[in-house]
This record gives sequence, structure tokens and C-alpha cells, in this order.
Amino acid sequence: MNRQEDQLETLQEIRDIMDRSSRFISLSGLSGVFAGLSALAGAAVVKWYLSGHKINYMDVQESNLTHENVVFILIVAAAVLIIAFW
Repeated sequence: MNRQEDQLETLQEIRDIMDRSSRFISLSGLSGVFAGLSALAGAAVVKWYLSGHKINYMDVQESNLTHENVVFILIVAAAVLIIAFW
């Protein structure tokens, strides 16, 4: 009888774990989509900004980034992070 009780207890634990897991997955899927969309929007803003200032962001060796450009990129990155967590 003891073995059967252990098996039932193990099945109950597995059911609880699966229940918690399914709730977590359903929440994080929508959150992941929203975070991805905010990241794409942030990338578009930075690309628009750099293109407007005639900066070739693909050429790393000849980067024309000034302090102002770096600060702008960091502000956009922080905004994306805040929006993604919101």
C-alpha cells in the first residue's frame, strides 16, 4: 500500500508542476511578443536617427559616433527596456 501512496503523491506533484508551468508559459508568450515589438521599434528609431545624421552603422571600423550619438542610443535602449518590462 505504501508504494501506491507514493505513486499517487508523485503524480500529484507532477500535476502541480505542469499546472504552474502552463500558467507561466501562457503569460510569458504574450510578454515575449510585446518585448520583441518594443525592441523592433527601438531599433527602427536608432536606425532612423543614425541615417538622419549620415552615420553608417554597419561600418564599425570607421564609426563616426559622437558622445551625443551614444547617449541617444543608450536612452533608446533604456526606454525599450522599461517599455518591455511594463
